[in-house]
Amino acid sequence: MENLPVLYSSYFAPIEYYSVMMKYGGMTVDVGEHYVKRSYRNKCSILSANGVMALTVPLSRSSSDDADLTHAAMKDLKVSYDDNWKHVHWQSLVSAYNMSPFFEYYEDDIKPLFERKFDYLVDLNAEAMDIVNRLLMMDDVTINVSETYIPAQTVELDLKNQITPKTHLDDFCQKEYYQVFSERYGFQPNLSILDLLFNLGPESRVVLRDSLKQ
Repeated sequence: MENLPVLYSSYFAPIEYYSVMMKYGGMTVDVGEHYVKRSYRNKCSILSANGVMALTVPLSRSSSDDADLTHAAMKDLKVSYDDNWKHVHWQSLVSAYNMSPFFEYYEDDIKPLFERKFDYLVDLNAEAMDIVNRLLMMDDVTINVSETYIPAQTVELDLKNQITPKTHLDDFCQKEYYQVFSERYGFQPNLSILDLLFNLGPESRVVLRDSLKQ
């Protein structure tokens, strides 16, 4: 466990997250850590006809007495279904990627996720990761889960605060690939793994491997 990088639970995580997983052969997911707002824990980014678009899973305020949830452990966060976000997310993916080379190939694997109801965010994220790892043929990676918070100083490689919408690992250099709307917006790096999967299919592993220095 100590030899694997420590990361947070993530909703259809960015490419950098999966590059780390491939490089190290797995990771430890810390679900005992506190929730961090405006992070990839309950949000992913895709490229739509209108540019980069964030898809955010709403959280239930009943998860914590804390109004902004930042003192709640990730493992305790409940998903809110006050709004029909599952329909919105799926239709956004269809609209953004139905013309991509591999959307039709993978949609039957991914759509069922949006037809299920998950009480807890970490369970939703874990299922999303399982689906993606299977499609990437990364079933052999080791995914450990720690329900106890892991302080950064107690492990060799804690990356929870290094892969964020505003910060990246020093050795991460996104390899460019075809994107449906790149002619309109230019190449957009480090989007959700879904962007890479729908656009590049089985070759996604090459981008993951080559985007992080070995």
